[in-house]
Amino acid sequence: TQAGTVATMELGGIAASSLLFSQLAPRLRPRRVYTFGIAAIAAMNAATIFAPSIEALFAIRAVAGVAAGSVTAMVMYTAG
Repeated sequence: TQAGTVATMELGGIAASSLLFSQLAPRLRPRRVYTFGIAAIAAMNAATIFAPSIEALFAIRAVAGVAAGSVTAMVMYTAG
């Protein structure tokens, strides 16, 4: 179903960016990742309301997933 595809796109973004950002975390500033990540999550959540098509919704949720994965990976890195 389309709802399942939306969830898959977001979770795929989270998984991919968590792997990427866990490797990049030592080279990045946590505050910057948090700031941009949370801003991107908020922006993509707002953009979800205005998605003109289901394909656009898939892309928006994938970007939101990438942002969420970056924040998650950085939280795990800074927590130790």
